[in-house]
Amino acid sequence: MPEGKEQSACVACQNFCIDIDAERAYWEDLKKPQEAFVRYGYGGLVIGFFVYYYLYAGNWEYYFSGAWIRQSHQMATILSPGLYLFGHQINLPKLITVPMILGGFTAIAYILGRFAEKQAKVYSRRHNLYLSSDIIRHRIFTIYTFGIFNFFFIFAGRPLILLLPLWIQYIYNSLLLLLSTLWFYKTLSRSPHLYFHESNTKPFSS
Repeated sequence: MPEGKEQSACVACQNFCIDIDAERAYWEDLKKPQEAFVRYGYGGLVIGFFVYYYLYAGNWEYYFSGAWIRQSHQMATILSPGLYLFGHQINLPKLITVPMILGGFTAIAYILGRFAEKQAKVYSRRHNLYLSSDIIRHRIFTIYTFGIFNFFFIFAGRPLILLLPLWIQYIYNSLLLLLSTLWFYKTLSRSPHLYFHESNTKPFSS
């Protein structure tokens, strides 16, 4: 290798690489069944993760106060009851309740996501919108991602953010909403046809 030249770490492990062309990789993977499971399931996992704090303590105070951060010897409580419903502690250990809640939310989110796709296809045919399966799935993915992103940041780091002055919290929340809305607006209208049209015209415009 010539001196002063960088060597690429790329080994051409796949035809459509997300590191080289993320959008092309996205459109190529969109049709795959596992892509729906990953996207919808991840959203359910995120929701289940934060909801479990409520189900564990029976209120949101446990999470938002940050008490769980300061809790020591957590591994020693893995067989302690891990569920609190309707004012009663359920005698199931955390070892069982945690995977049960996370797995349950993941499965429910996937089922609801696929149901939304089917309903959108029915709506498209009924109203003669002529939307392809790719476009329908892409738009549902976009709406879903927008919702999960904002849901995540309602909770992520919130015990620490609540310690900041109120005006900083407002700025933080507003920026997150603004950026996610801009992304949503830009992404919702994308399509494989538009992407490949732009890709084919780039060499001529440069």
